[in-house]
Amino acid sequence: MSISETWRTFNYLCAAVVLATTVLIFFTMPETAYQRDIDETEERTTSDKSEKLSDVSQVERVEVPNTPPKKSFTQRMAFNRSSLTHESIWKIAFRPLPIILLPPVLWSTVSFGIGIGIFVILGTTAATAFSEVYGFAVWQVGCVWISSIVGNLLGIPLGGYFSDWVANRATAKNGGVREPEMRLPAVSIAMVAYPGSLLLYGLGVHFKTHWIVPILGVFLCKKLSSLCVLEEELADPANNSLGRDFQKFSVLTGGRLAFITFLMSFYVNPWVARDGYAGAFGAMAGFSFAILAFWIPLYIWGKQIRRATFKWRVVQMAHWDADRETGE
Repeated sequence: MSISETWRTFNYLCAAVVLATTVLIFFTMPETAYQRDIDETEERTTSDKSEKLSDVSQVERVEVPNTPPKKSFTQRMAFNRSSLTHESIWKIAFRPLPIILLPPVLWSTVSFGIGIGIFVILGTTAATAFSEVYGFAVWQVGCVWISSIVGNLLGIPLGGYFSDWVANRATAKNGGVREPEMRLPAVSIAMVAYPGSLLLYGLGVHFKTHWIVPILGVFLCKKLSSLCVLEEELADPANNSLGRDFQKFSVLTGGRLAFITFLMSFYVNPWVARDGYAGAFGAMAGFSFAILAFWIPLYIWGKQIRRATFKWRVVQMAHWDADRETGE
């Protein structure tokens, strides 16, 4: 397209794709939030509020007298004006602020951002690097990203299955009791390979190796983003104390967008211009390794950290009401 069309055509195409995706989402992704009545909840978890309780969350089971019927497609498409929780809207809006102070969530936000940020960095610098060092035309630079598509296709089948296998194996060894930290050993692959993708790309461009070397860095980065997903489940060492809620994922995504991805894409080109590809990407590789290596202390002391931080006064202001708790 870059050969025969103008930049306007590309933007028209993007607008059409976004519009089609928006319509598809509207009709295929209905609201699934459910108004919970605590007296009619089939089973819910209660957090360990004192040291006397066992490590395993207690499960309360009560009879459900009336199960609501499944909504029709028309009903699911309708706008729901009823409140989905008894919590104050101000408390819900305030909750992401103290949640980011929890060490597991803060680490998850940064590590989550590293995976996305690395790909943003590669995309920000690729046009200049491949055109100046390897003499690629615009369409050839576009072909570089075929490696990312191949990486995604190879990584997707193993993505969730690998971390599930790691967690399930640890759960079996723990007598069937699952802890959030049991997924963290899967990060060990990303801890080595993400810095490796940066080094392949940065050093390959710096030393003007064959163009396949930096392209392998792009391939490895995208394969890892599918193979070792650091989002949600993997980044959930905070879950037992605070429950699963939209705000936690808002913190992860919003923090990644505001602080990690923006800063990386905004400052990477001046950084490369000052320190060169070897210096800049070498520093990024070291930083990503150091951050991702924090999975080790979180794996060892994660439960103690969760229990201690759950009692912080500022975090207590963000505790979930029971009608928002969905358990493990």
